[in-house]
Amino acid sequence: MQITMEKLITFHQHNGFYVIEVGIENIVFSVASKIMEFIKHRLIELNFPNIIINMPHIKKLDSSGIGFLITVQHLIESHNSRLIVVINSQSVLWVLNIAQADKYLNIHPNLDDALIEFR
Repeated sequence: MQITMEKLITFHQHNGFYVIEVGIENIVFSVASKIMEFIKHRLIELNFPNIIINMPHIKKLDSSGIGFLITVQHLIESHNSRLIVVINSQSVLWVLNIAQADKYLNIHPNLDDALIEFR
C-alpha cells in the first residue's frame, strides 16, 4: 500500500487561516522536497493565507527539513501572510536552536498557543 502526501499532510481552515497537519515523523533530505512541492501547490491554490504548520509527530529534522520550513516562511511572507510552526519535540527544537532557525521562525509548543496568536 502506497501512502500519499494527501494522507500525510492535511489542510484545515480556521477563521481566515489554515492549519497544515503534518503526520510525518522524519522530515529529512529524502522527503523534504516532496513535502515542499505538495505544500507549495496547495498554498498557491489557497492564495497564500496565514498558516500554522502543526507537526505533532515530528522526531527528526535535518538541514533539508529546516530548509523546507525557511522556504515556506519566505513564500508566506512574500505574500504578506504569517507562518507559525508548532513543534513539541525537544530534540527537534534543539536542532532548530543550534541552527539558529528558532530566531527566524515563529515556533510554539502546542496548537492552542498558536491558535491564540491568530485570534
